[in-house]
Amino acid sequence: MIGGGVVVENVSDVWCCLQEYDFVFDVELYKDRPPLKLPYNVSDDPQSAARAFVQQNNVEERFLETVTNFICSQTGSHASTTIATTVSDVSTGL
Repeated sequence: MIGGGVVVENVSDVWCCLQEYDFVFDVELYKDRPPLKLPYNVSDDPQSAARAFVQQNNVEERFLETVTNFICSQTGSHASTTIATTVSDVSTGL
């Protein structure tokens, strides 16, 4: 349950918004509102999918980490982390 609750619909080749997805989750964030559809493909980055879900559904930003963790736990995915490094000279690493 995220906020209010989560019902998982993880049937192969699920259609949502005229596209085919590996998973479509029914996400109930608020008890007084109907569940929202969270489509996800295993090739997607969980954090990017969560961010798109939050933005497209006008969900409070405070749910972003929770939605990301939910996607990871339900799909076995791992949220990517990007480490930025700057190397001027490849031979010396400086």
